[in-house]
This record gives sequence, C-alpha cells and structure tokens, in this order.
Amino acid sequence: MPHRSTAGIRSSAGRRASFGANLLLGCASILVALGALELGIRFIESRPLKPAPAGNAGPDSAAAGAAFAGDPTPIYVPSATLGWILRPDTLQHFRRRDFDTVVRSNALGFRGPPIAERAPGVTRWAVLGDSYGFGWGVEEEETYAARLAAILNRAPAKAGAAIGDTESRYTESRYEVVNGALPGFGTFQRLRALEALLPYGLDGVVIEFSVSNDVVDDWRAAPYVPDHLGDYQTQGTRFTALERVATRRSHLARVVWERAMPLRLWMEARRGPNLQRSNALYDTLVARAQGAGLAVVVLVNPARTQVLGDEGGVMGWLASSSYGRRPNLMIGEVIARHALPAVDGEAVFRTARPRELFLGRDVHWTPAGHERVAEALAAVLPRAAAAAASAVSELTKGPVSSSGHACPPDGGSASVGALGRPVTGAHDASSLRGPTRSATVVGRRC
Repeated sequence: MPHRSTAGIRSSAGRRASFGANLLLGCASILVALGALELGIRFIESRPLKPAPAGNAGPDSAAAGAAFAGDPTPIYVPSATLGWILRPDTLQHFRRRDFDTVVRSNALGFRGPPIAERAPGVTRWAVLGDSYGFGWGVEEEETYAARLAAILNRAPAKAGAAIGDTESRYTESRYEVVNGALPGFGTFQRLRALEALLPYGLDGVVIEFSVSNDVVDDWRAAPYVPDHLGDYQTQGTRFTALERVATRRSHLARVVWERAMPLRLWMEARRGPNLQRSNALYDTLVARAQGAGLAVVVLVNPARTQVLGDEGGVMGWLASSSYGRRPNLMIGEVIARHALPAVDGEAVFRTARPRELFLGRDVHWTPAGHERVAEALAAVLPRAAAAAASAVSELTKGPVSSSGHACPPDGGSASVGALGRPVTGAHDASSLRGPTRSATVVGRRC
C-alpha cells in the first residue's frame, strides 16, 4: 500500500496555507479599498453645499417628496387627501438646472387660474396626471391643457358658416380644461384629484398613463393608500429594512444604492404584482369617472427611450423588448377592456425631428411636444363626449335615434395610435393587445 512522503504532505499543507493567506490578503485589500472610498465620500460630503434657490422643493418623477437643502419656501405643501399640492393661491418660480418657470396655483393647490362655477354653454374637461400634464419645464400657457382649450375654442362653433364670418363661426370659451395634474401623482392620487374637481362641474377627463413611472409611483404610494397620504411627502418611499440600514450607516452604500436606483425602479415598473396593482387602480378610476357621467379619454405618455431609442446598451435594448413594454401592454388591456378612446403618445411623437419634442436629455416635453399632444387630443375629445352622452342617454331614456347624437366616423370610439405598436393614425381600441372588445358604445347603432 503506497504511502505519501513527508515532503509531499508538507508541500500540500504549504499550498493550503498559501491559498488561505492569499485569500485573507485579498479580502483585507478589498476592505481597505472600501474603507478608503467610504472615508473619501464622507470627506467630500462634509463640505458645505451650495444653497438651492427658493421654490425648488417637492416631488418629481424621480423621487416624490424630495426637498432641496436650504429651500425655505417649498413649492409643495403636504395634503391629507392627495399627498401634496402646490402652495394654494400663490405665484412662484419653479426652478431646475435647465429651466425657470412661473407656477400659478389656485385654491385647490393645482396649477392654473381660479376654478369658477361653470358658465352656461361651457364644456369643461379636466386633466388628471403627473409631471407631464402639470407642465414640467414649460410655462402655464404652454402646457397641453392650456393649448387644448385654445385649439378647441378656435374650432368652428357653427357648421356651414360663411368663410370669413368670424362672429358666427367662433365663440369665446366654449371649452375649459382644468389642470388637475401634479408631479409624482400616481393613479390613486388621480382618483382623489377627480373627487376634488367633480363639484366644479366636469363633462370629461383626460387621464394620463406615463409609461416611464406610473407603475412605480403606484408602488411608492401603496403603503400610504388610502388613509395615510398625508405622511407620503414627509416620509417618502418605504424601501426594505436592509436598504434603510445600509444607506443610513454607510455613505458608500448610499452612493451605490443611488446609482443603481434607476435600474431598480425600472424593474419595479415591470414586476407582475406592481402591474396588477396599477391595473386595478386604473379600473377604479375609470369606473368612478364613468359613474359620474363623464367622458373619459386616456393619454399614454411614451417613454423617451421608446420614442428616440437613444439610451443605447442594455437599457436601450430592454426598453424595446417585450419585457420593457409590459406597462404599455397593461394600459392597452385597460383601454380595450373599457372600450376607451385613447391617444398614444408614442405614435404622436414619431415625427421627422422627435428630439425637438423633449427637453434636452429630460423625459419631459418642450412646448412643441405639448402642442402635438394637444392637437391629438383635440381630434378625439368631441367624439368621446358625444359617445359618452349617447351612452348616458341610452341608460336613462332608452335607444337614441340616429339624429340624437353624432357618431364617430369609424362607428366607434376614436383612438390615436395602437399601444405597444409603432403605428400612426386612428385605430379602434379593439386593435390593442389584450382582451378584445368592440370600442362601440354598448347598445349604440351608428
């Protein structure tokens, strides 16, 4: 029976000892490097920060409830029912690195002029959304809500009026569009905004769905819904216990966590449970609006990467993949299920120069982008209102005669674009991916 020599045993033991020593040395080197990085970050962050200009606090699409250091007059204030609102009845500057805009608020804490009692003969719509509808980076008169009202009010008031007969063809303020959108608002906050605006007399609502962040915003708000929204702005997003402990104790961990946050949020927006939550919330919002007799139009705000494809690398590939388009498919299912008219921003923004519609590297829109959205909505809203009025009449008075209400040209609800598909032009909601149902109002014959 062979025996190992003493020299062989010693050689094997020496190799094990050498490997252990190298492993310990490698671990120690990593710890020293991490410690040096931690000390370096602590030193850099210990230096005094340059104070931010006044009016720069509040939620945005990246972090609801964030406030800049040194800002004594935040543009937002907490709200027990909405989470946050603009400081009511004020005129403030809203500044970021690339813009400085003036924001006027009304008594409800929304952007825009005071909301008066609706005058006779006026059709009033409301926009329910987030930073896109709010008008991030543009002036009040440049938002698509303001431009939509201007476009509708310059449309002919009488059919068949003589060319050049201005007095008979146009009237003042036949349409009003109230802006009920605020940065960071998720779907439940849109529902609460609707409740706040209903007493002022509405005929219809434009409900946004922002592909980039709505599912994430609903996930952020979930711990506070429905009865603790007043704590949302001050407490912010509730991350895991491990994340809270690591980022509180280690500056390095916090820096890494912050750098990885965009990918983390992108993944959260495509997780099954989060998509299901947003799907159910949207169903509730649509049901509430239709239950109040309102016409409903959905505006799908496209992800910048899906329009421009300019991010490159893995994220650029993921944005156009079936996994990356899961939020698009989710809202497509909602639209088809409720047979809703819809404007697909991705189709609207596919122009010869789409970059001109975005604010630099920002995901938000330039005034030209808001104008294109307003034009697309203006083509849909009147037909949506006619369809909603017809549906209400059928429920309360029975069938409507062919002369009672005008039917959309295609015999159903009007829709611009087909969500999840790079197409242009008007399409019936039944062309969307997801459960199929005719977009024609139930019981209606056109």
